[in-house]
Amino acid sequence: MCLGHQVLCHVLGIPIARLPVPLQGVQRTVDLFGTPHDIGFYNTFAGKCPEVLPAGVSVASDADGYIHALRSAQFGSIQGHLESILSRDGYDVLTQELSRLF
Repeated sequence: MCLGHQVLCHVLGIPIARLPVPLQGVQRTVDLFGTPHDIGFYNTFAGKCPEVLPAGVSVASDADGYIHALRSAQFGSIQGHLESILSRDGYDVLTQELSRLF
């Protein structure tokens, strides 16, 4: 999931940056579009919020601008691994996102 998310960032022209500290097997509570969720992360790189986002694209990011999720009317992606045992809310996040798209 996270590599696909980073590829989507790249395709949209959103820069990818190395994290100050890798998130390998780390559970974090992150705000995904207004709702906090416990998500498991396994990444060393992440999308970094640009000054101007592509038209129609919304991001969920942390205070440092590292992107946790992207969404538009046509797609949704997340940096974390919703299938991980560390993602306590993974099933709910996936269900909500699929319901939003369909």
